Amino acid sequence: MAEEPRRLSDFLRAHRERILSDWVEAVRVLEPAKDIERPVLLDHLPQFLDELATFSTTSAPAIRRQSRSILPPSTSSSGWRSATT
Repeated sequence: MAEEPRRLSDFLRAHRERILSDWVEAVRVLEPAKDIERPVLLDHLPQFLDELATFSTTSAPAIRRQSRSILPPSTSSSGWRSATT
């Protein structure tokens, strides 16, 4: 069995066509979208998925570093404070 992608960017790239097909199928049940052609339903979604995959690859480490520096210290072993503490 093939290993599933572990990073968001890998997942988006590996499942891009399925995501787009699922989107069209989900939107088709809405009355206003029943007769709209596929390219119009997709609009900028393919480009958005590509840009999101790229962004998550290039920006995720910086976002994690920044969030660690602004979060208060935690008493949990995971490093995240729970809502109850």
